[in-house]
Amino acid sequence: MPVDPVVYLAFELGRERSDISKLPVSLRDRAARARLVQEIDPPLELISNPLDHDIARAVAVDGQRVLAMARLDPRIVEIAARLIPDVTDERARLSICLRLWAGCLDGAKIISPENRSGPNTPDSRARAHAGMVPRAAVDPIYAAGAEAAVAFKQLRTQPTCFDGIPAVSILRRSSSREQTR
Repeated sequence: MPVDPVVYLAFELGRERSDISKLPVSLRDRAARARLVQEIDPPLELISNPLDHDIARAVAVDGQRVLAMARLDPRIVEIAARLIPDVTDERARLSICLRLWAGCLDGAKIISPENRSGPNTPDSRARAHAGMVPRAAVDPIYAAGAEAAVAFKQLRTQPTCFDGIPAVSILRRSSSREQTR
């Protein structure tokens, strides 16, 4: 499964905004995380104007390195303030939103029965999962987003498939409450 430039840019921009690593109480519940992701989706818009971007990175697309530029949706600031009231720093709230969204979207794409290029096979799922694991291991906010992928898919009444996903994956965690980190 290729890297989605918007998801990658959201993750990178989120990490640039703040290094907050503790999930706030308001987002301990996976359903709350899924609702936040639903409200901010998509948080970034890919753009072509080099003078009007919040983030630009070289990303691999179809085997080629290209410059991807994106602008942040200004609605996120208000949504974050409303849904994460226990984090007072705006940059930290924004960082949480972007990293949660990236983890959740990566997880949701992995457990989807199909993607834009066709069926999602057990092998493609396993490869994509292996690519997600290192990011989740170093970023607990991204990991919390990935854990909310099932709730996000349920919120959207979309099917899921776990063929190819390890039994101990964060995508398979079944409790509805996040443990204190």
